Amino acid sequence: MMSFILGCVIVYLLVAASSEKADSIVELNDAVK
Repeated sequence: MMSFILGCVIVYLLVAASSEKADSIVELNDAVK
């Protein structure tokens, strides 16, 4: 059960990090345009 919770936390952190990267990439694209 504990490993399941840790897995959910890791997945959540990965999604949050990828969404932040996507936002920064979009901002960079807007700056280039």
